[in-house]
Amino acid sequence: MTHLGELLTDVADQAPRTGMAERALRAARRRRARTLAAAPVAVLLAAGVVVGGTAALERLTPPGPTGQAERLGVLNAHVPGPLPARGVAPARLAYIDYCRATAERAAGRACSEWRVLTSDGMQYRVPHSLGAYRAGTNADGNVATPSRLAALSGDGRRIMYYRADSERVVVRDLAAGTERTVARLPLRTVRTRPVEFVLNRDGTWAGVETGVVTRSDASPHPSRPMLVNVASGTVARMPAGRVFDAINPDGTSYMEAAGADENSVAKYDTGGRVLERVADRSGFGPVSPDGKLLADLGVPWSRMLQTRDIRTGGVHATLTPRGLPTGNYAVQAWPRPATITIAGRFTAGHQVDDTKTGRFGFYLIDAGSGRIEGSGTFTITGRRTQIVYGAITPPGGG
Repeated sequence: MTHLGELLTDVADQAPRTGMAERALRAARRRRARTLAAAPVAVLLAAGVVVGGTAALERLTPPGPTGQAERLGVLNAHVPGPLPARGVAPARLAYIDYCRATAERAAGRACSEWRVLTSDGMQYRVPHSLGAYRAGTNADGNVATPSRLAALSGDGRRIMYYRADSERVVVRDLAAGTERTVARLPLRTVRTRPVEFVLNRDGTWAGVETGVVTRSDASPHPSRPMLVNVASGTVARMPAGRVFDAINPDGTSYMEAAGADENSVAKYDTGGRVLERVADRSGFGPVSPDGKLLADLGVPWSRMLQTRDIRTGGVHATLTPRGLPTGNYAVQAWPRPATITIAGRFTAGHQVDDTKTGRFGFYLIDAGSGRIEGSGTFTITGRRTQIVYGAITPPGGG
């Protein structure tokens, strides 16, 4: 391991002179498990310091008791005020909507910043966070998968994001209001290269992935990802060509070869050495708290949830949640032994209609029976959005 200061200029030296690549750092099945982005199109990065007007704080309907369906309404009815200096409740999710209305754009670049929805029903924007992204197109004219410039810890207590004003990747403790720098990326690098952030369950370890694009090949070649101990600032360069699936509380991580389909996952120590190979037969999903099982929906339109042995790939249980609306779902987390959370965008059929406003839902599934223990629905006005999830378990859920 080396300290962060020794790596500050490393990523800048590798910055390409070409546009974005035709696909993201990771296979689509794994990206769906961490973020749900509807119909991405080419959007230019908002450069420099992000400032602008704000709207008055507004509390959404407070979360109900476990088992009750929550209806949170339209999240982006206005541009919310900035995060307070401290005392913010855990975040259930963070999102961007790409300044969906002229009225929002008139408020300044604040509309392009990430916004968080907290467990007590409050919304805030994250000042100086870079939310918009740049996406290029491949030879067929298809839009490249965008970067994801924010992540939430599984407990919702920390958010990782890119500060455009100081060109830093930081992890912010929402309750304490403190920030720690985990990487420095020049804005020009973020503009031209695929970038993705990963934060583990308690926000103590962070991953930074960047892609390198060559003139001879439109596909991204991941550079060596950074694994950062948030508390100490120490950095380890992980193996080239690998991307994070999950980072454990002790810093060990599950990684796979970018773009690989099957049987490519391995567990690594904090120095980038392989500890063991992991069975990966239908997509790597969130790991159970005891580290023995993983959860996966297999394909995004499936409503059949499977838990599998992390080492052999054998099916442990097959669950079919009743009453789950048709949608493009992904498993988000396994926060407690008895609870698995999934989230997705509702659809009329097996495709996303990118001409309509997005309606979304999250669900708490009993890991033993498949019963839906609680749920929430919300709307984000506009055709495009990007969402990352944190602690989506309702307060009082145990």
